[in-house]
Amino acid sequence: MKSRKTLFTLCIHLLILTGLSIHAEDNQQQYEGVHFFKNHPIDVRNLAQFLPYNPTIVEAGAYEGSEAAGAAIFWPKCKIFALEPNPRAYETLEKIVHDRQLNNIKTFNIALNSFNGVGLFYLCHGTQGLDPSSEYSSSLLKPSPEKEIDYYGPKIVVPCITLDDWCYQNEIQSIDILKLELEGMELQVLEASTSILKNTKSIYVRTYFNRWREGMTSYRRLFQFLRKSGFVLLSHSFRKGHEGKAIFLSREIYDGYFKHSLGLNLEN
Repeated sequence: MKSRKTLFTLCIHLLILTGLSIHAEDNQQQYEGVHFFKNHPIDVRNLAQFLPYNPTIVEAGAYEGSEAAGAAIFWPKCKIFALEPNPRAYETLEKIVHDRQLNNIKTFNIALNSFNGVGLFYLCHGTQGLDPSSEYSSSLLKPSPEKEIDYYGPKIVVPCITLDDWCYQNEIQSIDILKLELEGMELQVLEASTSILKNTKSIYVRTYFNRWREGMTSYRRLFQFLRKSGFVLLSHSFRKGHEGKAIFLSREIYDGYFKHSLGLNLEN
């Protein structure tokens, strides 16, 4: 009787998961992906069922470390490598790691880029250039002319490295979660580091629909690149004409879970 009840519960779970959809609400917040995931906020913790109990997480654009700290607590056995080029934000990141004794987080004051060396980093201090709390919008990409008024702030020189070379230097051969919040540099970083992508299980990435910065890549191009690189969209939450967050799984993980384990032939 217990096994039948378990089977029934699994069947209900499969019915919730079956299929892909796009769902829009009045506030223009839209969702696409597997049914189950479109009804939940995008979060790296959604990936727990696809990954080991001790995942290797690389977070580029960690800013002040709140999300890295949350992941470190959720996965106490994980290894998190948090990269942040902004000196002020990096100082806060280090303080959080130290004060909360998050020994599973290792921090790096560096930017991922399409080349090794140094780059110009555009700090965002808001429309008046006096609000450091807007620094989460800082980027290696220069603001487009029509958006410069919203991205006032100083420019600083920061060290840069490709993801492939950074992984090589730190002896990282595979990544369970690659989290990129680079204000439009995501595609450039991925295109310059295709070797590690072959050993990456999932990617959590910001998506953009307008070119607010010079060289910023649209979501469609990012989607096409990841698809060609062997990744499948799991979930995408976005505001039409603005930006969003997406989670991609490697084809191997996606097929292994949905096709082979659950017997579902889903595709997006």
